[in-house]
Amino acid sequence: MWEKYYFGIDGPFNNGGKIIFSKSVLRLFYHHRQLENTDTESGGVLLGYYRGKHFDVKFISQPQEEDSQLPLLFERNSAYHCELALKLWKKSKGKVFYLGEWHTHYQDSPQPSMLDINEWLKIWRIVQRPLLFVIVGIQSIWVGGIKDLTKIHTNYSFLSQ
Repeated sequence: MWEKYYFGIDGPFNNGGKIIFSKSVLRLFYHHRQLENTDTESGGVLLGYYRGKHFDVKFISQPQEEDSQLPLLFERNSAYHCELALKLWKKSKGKVFYLGEWHTHYQDSPQPSMLDINEWLKIWRIVQRPLLFVIVGIQSIWVGGIKDLTKIHTNYSFLSQ
């Protein structure tokens, strides 16, 4: 299932880097898609490894009851997302990192909103290292990244069953 994602898609920074999603992450993305216009957005954090110029996304957090989920909004409110990141970082002896954010859109081919972009820029200003941002649509995944404040780099890929 989704072999091209498992073996890596081109990263957003045009440096030859790849983004590799674990099979469990891809299954969760697929599970959380918004298939109806009344479905609420889902989201969480991306966790995994920096492997040179590559991103290896091994884990994601999933929506919690305390999070705000509406058809056009997902907002992390639960401490769970940070606690999971810290737990995996400690367990890995500092090798598993926060790599970015993910959420869903009720769109076949998702595109970030201005709210999305502004929130990502706020996060980057705190972290100040390359980050990934993923929007899971009905038929495709939008992948972007920020490595500095000059540009949001994008890549675009299709889901398949």
